[in-house]
Amino acid sequence: MKKERKKYSKAFKLETIELARTSGKSDSQLEQELGLGKGCL
Repeated sequence: MKKERKKYSKAFKLETIELARTSGKSDSQLEQELGLGKGCL
């Protein structure tokens, strides 16, 4: 059985990129906080 991939809106992606640039947190920290899979950022 295939597992369906999550689809993220363009707005979510842009906000996430900006957060990654300005928050001072590591990528792995942000991935965990946002519920993203490892290596997504």
